[in-house]
Amino acid sequence: MLTRISASNVRRFIRVPCDEVYSSLVYFLEKDLNMGYVDREEETMIITTRLGKIRAIGLVTQVRVFAENEASTVELGFSYRSFFMAALAVLIAVIVASIAMFSIMPFLGLIIPVLLLFDLGKASGTFLNSVNDFLSVLERNREKTLLAESRRRWQADPRKTNEIYNKLLEKHVKTWGDGHVLEYKVSEYMKTGLTHEESIRRIAEEEGIF
Repeated sequence: MLTRISASNVRRFIRVPCDEVYSSLVYFLEKDLNMGYVDREEETMIITTRLGKIRAIGLVTQVRVFAENEASTVELGFSYRSFFMAALAVLIAVIVASIAMFSIMPFLGLIIPVLLLFDLGKASGTFLNSVNDFLSVLERNREKTLLAESRRRWQADPRKTNEIYNKLLEKHVKTWGDGHVLEYKVSEYMKTGLTHEESIRRIAEEEGIF
């Protein structure tokens, strides 16, 4: 995720059901980040909040959660409209004051919007990093939960791993002519932390043999 000093949209795919993502994000924003303003729309799964030291003219952040089967897409939208309107009002006031005073000194007031813009950029970057880290943790926890469920299911199956492997090998030989693809899949799953037997049973489930 990247920070942009303009209205923008950032998306991230996460392998967690949308209901869990939405409720977890609401809790995270309200409790962990302690956001002062969090507006929720459960039907559309939209969360709106504000960033910046002066939130009335700060960055409006909108988080949307979209269902993707058993996964989700999280979209973060950012709008600087309130800030730019306030900055325009400051600019007009500075010009009027400068004309009335016949001086350029009021233009020093323009440093205020610049400092506020810098603050918003910093706040949005921190917010993006925090949400990104949170979604990564949420996804890892989901993977651990699913793996624990899978291991209980595999342990309850009375069939021997060799029997399952032989059926997989027979299918792959008919399809590919050899077992190279099967061995590749096994090795890839083992890289994720599964044992050799667990990898075989995972592949068997995916290919409808389990």
